[in-house]
Amino acid sequence: MQYIRLAYDTKPELVLTLLLREWGLEKPKLLITVNGGKANFELQPRLKRSLRKGLLKAAKTTGAWIFTGGTNTGVTKHVGDALVTEKSPRIKGTYFIGNPLSLIFRCSRK
Repeated sequence: MQYIRLAYDTKPELVLTLLLREWGLEKPKLLITVNGGKANFELQPRLKRSLRKGLLKAAKTTGAWIFTGGTNTGVTKHVGDALVTEKSPRIKGTYFIGNPLSLIFRCSRK
């Protein structure tokens, strides 16, 4: 896994250039942002499967970048769990980008 740490005032254009040129990512056709509280909660198994299936389908079919708060709590944890359980190479081209202390992770490679 690769990552970068950014200052709070880093220009978005510089970050985009890094992701596209240096990491070789394709420009996304869709950005999926997931925001929510940090309180931990359980999802019923059926709802958890639905979240995983829907999120992965949306990401795979669009070549999306997925942005979260980057923490391992609350709704962000459930999003991370959904993506981690997908071990298939079919999700190549989908990137999960978290923002704890302005970190960006490259979790998938072409």
